[in-house]
Amino acid sequence: MKFKLVYVVHFFVFIIATYIYYIGITGFIEFMKFGGYSNYDFSSIIHSLKYSGRLHASVIISFPLLGVFLKNKLGWIFITFYFYFVLWFLLLQTFEESLISFEGIISFSAFASIFISLLIIMNMTQVNFDYYKVKNNKLLGINVIAFTIGLCISMIFNLSRITEYLV
Repeated sequence: MKFKLVYVVHFFVFIIATYIYYIGITGFIEFMKFGGYSNYDFSSIIHSLKYSGRLHASVIISFPLLGVFLKNKLGWIFITFYFYFVLWFLLLQTFEESLISFEGIISFSAFASIFISLLIIMNMTQVNFDYYKVKNNKLLGINVIAFTIGLCISMIFNLSRITEYLV
């Protein structure tokens, strides 16, 4: 099997997905324990899912994980919109909370450079055309679609997080 550059992106998607699934499931179980839901019946699980918000990121990471297995435009859009989503979400959250500190600037720069480099890899010809069969003349339009989806979902996440504290 010949090494392809897209495998680097797939590796990062698998690592991120594993981490987010683990954090989401353990956070949900802790919410169930500390929320007074000692029995795991259907109504308590639905109530916990409604109020905890622990598994929202797990739903979003399912799209790029599915995109790893699709070798077409849809798979490319799934992976790329997730990278745009993470960049926008990091940017919005950093400007809200921790850009004042030096550590916040360093951590934002590190994460942003990782995801920007993954986006650059996804836009290379040997990845977008050879693996995902996206033609170079349609790449800009599909990139705009992925960018718009990532921006909208990050705005929805950010607004839901903000309104959670207002209610």
